[in-house]
Amino acid sequence: MFDIYRKDYKYYQIPQGATPLEGSEYVNFSSMEDHYVFLNEARIEEIKMLLNQIDLKSIRPLREGNTELLNQYEAEAEALRVELRALLAV
Repeated sequence: MFDIYRKDYKYYQIPQGATPLEGSEYVNFSSMEDHYVFLNEARIEEIKMLLNQIDLKSIRPLREGNTELLNQYEAEAEALRVELRALLAV
């Protein structure tokens, strides 16, 4: 089981009983379902951020015609899109 703490508008999941980050506040959930919904929403936001980063990293290889690097970025993005579709289907 994990506890969720918030500090500076970021959320941290730590093992239950571990020492939280200094200056953080505990985030309480009324049920495990709320906890899992929170974790799913946090992961969805993280995936969207990672996809945006991949888009930005792709500009230079696209301009240079570096198809090897573009294919690598596309494979990473596709794996993230698969995970995102699964999370959104829940």
